[in-house]
Amino acid sequence: MDPVEEEEKLPELYSRSSIVIISLITSTVVGAILYAINLNRLNRRKYIFPTILGAILYQVLGARLSSNLSTNYEFVVYMGLNFTGAMLILGLWDMQIGRQINYRPRNTMNVFVIILVLVLILFGLNRLGVTSLPE
Repeated sequence: MDPVEEEEKLPELYSRSSIVIISLITSTVVGAILYAINLNRLNRRKYIFPTILGAILYQVLGARLSSNLSTNYEFVVYMGLNFTGAMLILGLWDMQIGRQINYRPRNTMNVFVIILVLVLILFGLNRLGVTSLPE
């Protein structure tokens, strides 16, 4: 079989490094969503719900437990939570997918563009004085 044809048969997945970077700059939940997309593409759908639920619970509990800390350490705690969450996702990858899988890396530029647009919208709303949703 032609190497190009063989490569085209490989599943197209978000790479481990892409998931870690996106988890660090956004949240564990966003990284888990990318990982869940990988699970779906590999027909390992039984792991999707527990993975997303675990990421949401991890993020909520981590935020709740760290809410009593001084605001001077807020960024460090947030990054620590995201880093730990990303490492948990990589652990799930090793257990549920395995390190030896061959795949084509999926382009993550569209994910970065979406994140950038959302950040710019939030920044613009903040500059306009919209800092919270109406009650």
